[in-house]
Amino acid sequence: MIAIMAAKCTITYNQALKTISGIREVVYANGSHAHVEYTKEQGELIEKLKIGL
Repeated sequence: MIAIMAAKCTITYNQALKTISGIREVVYANGSHAHVEYTKEQGELIEKLKIGL
């Protein structure tokens, strides 16, 4: 999956892995959740892949 992401975004496998490994989600005790603010690279990757997180 990471190789496909890297190819689609024209970045290296290691760049893709580093970028997605930093994406975090906060889950609260009541069950709700929120994403931590994305870095520029993470935002660009999400936008290029056309996925909603």
